Amino acid sequence: MHRSAVTPSQIAYRFYVSEKSAEKTLLGMTQRAARVQVDQLTRRFRTRQAQIGRPIFPSGVWIDTLFSETASLSGNTCTQRFCAPPWFVDVFPMKRKAQAGESLGYFSNEWGIPRFLRTDQAQEEMHREWGRVRRHFIIPQKTTEPHSPWQNACKNAIGQHKKWARRIKQWFRVPEVLWDRLRTYTSGLQRCIVREKDDLSGIEELLHLQPDISDYLDFHFYETIKYYDPDTYPANLEHFGKWLGPVKDVGSALCYRISSSRTERRLTALRYGHSPLRKGKLLRIRES
Repeated sequence: MHRSAVTPSQIAYRFYVSEKSAEKTLLGMTQRAARVQVDQLTRRFRTRQAQIGRPIFPSGVWIDTLFSETASLSGNTCTQRFCAPPWFVDVFPMKRKAQAGESLGYFSNEWGIPRFLRTDQAQEEMHREWGRVRRHFIIPQKTTEPHSPWQNACKNAIGQHKKWARRIKQWFRVPEVLWDRLRTYTSGLQRCIVREKDDLSGIEELLHLQPDISDYLDFHFYETIKYYDPDTYPANLEHFGKWLGPVKDVGSALCYRISSSRTERRLTALRYGHSPLRKGKLLRIRES
């Protein structure tokens, strides 16, 4: 049995480049899997390298579960918070803490597979579905000591996230039952903003990608808007609602989450049209 190894000569041969180019290539590449070669092939071998099909998140991730005394309008009771220094934050609302494994799968598919995980010693963040997802992606995990919050490298980002969410809630009088939507919205803002003392946003510093802020420019959180919904025909097609931020898992770009007196809707701006209320006047909705 022989396990393959990569050399500059091999890179030069496989990629049709010079030896010098191959040496530089080895400094800027990864090899996350190696094929095992046997003398005789008698059956098909299944690969466990799930990491190959997904990007690697360029940092370790600190994880914490934040509980709320009030169940949200969507039935969520807690959020899983993912942080990477210095300012990257993302949250995953959950109806119960047993969904922690599902949140880890979401983060790995959305942002990439973390280089390592740092959690406390909560059982839902070590075993069952969490452990299955972690083993599937081959993610190392470390734990903090009990009652040692200073071992969390993202305490500044977490404090900023709480302060920002509390400020928005007070400014716009956001009901307590929308706490999960507010935390999701706040984490999106926090990833995009460049602070006065920094030169890069949280996303750009870690992923080297400039964030697009198109979803956040038209409305503020919990702003009263007027939207067009063709599903209510022949009744009135124009309705009032509260803007709860962008949503990524439905439709195309500029898809927003709207809370109305009827239900919480997820509508695409380009299909249905949205209009803010300014100075007591209704703006006309442009159909697209």
